[in-house]
Amino acid sequence: MEASAIPLIIMKSIVVIPAEWREKITEHYGKNPYVAEFQIDNELAQEGTGRCHCAVCRKKFQSYMRNKYHTVEELNRRIGGVFWSGEYSDFSQIEIPVNTIEVGATQQIEAFYENPSVRLDFERFADESLREYQDIQKKVMKTYTNKPVTTNATGLATNSIDYYKGFRDLDVYAFDYYPELRDSKADTFPYAFGRGIKQGQNFWVMEFMSGGGHRFSGSGRRQPNRGGIEKSSVSGVCQWSRGDAAFSVQNISVWSSTADESPRKSATTRHRGENEVRVCVKKFEERKKKKKKNHP
Repeated sequence: MEASAIPLIIMKSIVVIPAEWREKITEHYGKNPYVAEFQIDNELAQEGTGRCHCAVCRKKFQSYMRNKYHTVEELNRRIGGVFWSGEYSDFSQIEIPVNTIEVGATQQIEAFYENPSVRLDFERFADESLREYQDIQKKVMKTYTNKPVTTNATGLATNSIDYYKGFRDLDVYAFDYYPELRDSKADTFPYAFGRGIKQGQNFWVMEFMSGGGHRFSGSGRRQPNRGGIEKSSVSGVCQWSRGDAAFSVQNISVWSSTADESPRKSATTRHRGENEVRVCVKKFEERKKKKKKNHP
């Protein structure tokens, strides 16, 4: 089961509240025979989340830098602060980097240049903070269940989290994989990578690309060639995948289909017909117009 995904880094209210939710969920479902496993969150730090800029995180990052470098003189020497007059006179002057390093993400300030060493330190700080959050949630959930507890990674660390450390204390490594299913060959590197995270254990594929589309417009992914899904899935099983989970449009309500992009990734089963898809799109467009009218 997956509790609500929340953008985070270690601000107290953001950690405690989800922990309370997960406590209630696992207390209620922890011994339910129909529950196979528990999922802490959804793609931590993916798609622009996980790099918090609040005052709490800013102070924590400054403390992180102080503990690492001890003096501002050593900090300036190690990061090459003399270049472009980027030296600090106090750790309180350190700001959290603005730009994102996530592949395909939009920069908040296009012409903003940052010290690469401070950028790297911040990524390591964010990684530790996210893993701290994850460990807190896992400990709460394990109080009420002996079922596997994990979360879904993003395959090849596009969110800049150290998966080797992040999944060390989780029960199983799991990730989301959206391969190109129209190529003559199956891309198996994410499977090989997954096999090495927790050596000697099977891994899970929590989300799998089973059809075309990705965005509300239906663009972004091409429909797979015949046999493409089977080819990629079998490749995963051959490399210790324990199972794949794919989205299915016809099993998801119209509300979900219009509120989330994920169901647009189509399905492993055939749709009831194109008219059903057109109805979903029409209702979404109507709701979008209504929302725009009410909130111009």
